[in-house]
Amino acid sequence: MQRKTKRFLAIAVLLSLGVGTVVWLFQWPPWGSPALEKRLLGRWQGSGTVSGDLTIAPASEIAGGTASITTTCTVQAEFNPDGTYTWKEQHQGDSVSMNFWVPKEDASPARWEVVGAQGNELTVRIHSGEAVFHFQDKDAFTMTLPESAEASGTITFRRSGTSKN
Repeated sequence: MQRKTKRFLAIAVLLSLGVGTVVWLFQWPPWGSPALEKRLLGRWQGSGTVSGDLTIAPASEIAGGTASITTTCTVQAEFNPDGTYTWKEQHQGDSVSMNFWVPKEDASPARWEVVGAQGNELTVRIHSGEAVFHFQDKDAFTMTLPESAEASGTITFRRSGTSKN
């Protein structure tokens, strides 16, 4: 009877280890980085809410200062296979309207670089720092603004087309 119990326990432990390994491989696949990097290629449209402090320099009729603002943000981005990207961002809210794009006109192309990948999260170095892209599927991801950015928030992206490269 004792021999059967030991055999049963050994089989149960081996099965548990096997199931744990399979779950680990699906949660944090070692092949994740190239697949996620390829998934990022193409055109994306994003939207979200961003909060931060806005500093206004004094001008002739404006006192200047700092104000906390919250804006609705929309982004059009394209990530190319050669490591270049474009980024057009618009903000509306709290009586503020701002636009910026990367790269600036007549500037050299902006570059993106994969810093790391784990599971469905791809960490990418872009103009605002190291951003984490969490993929829901091949056509959707959320981006948490990097700690180095002067704002906080999350932007949700949906694929809007394919890369022209």
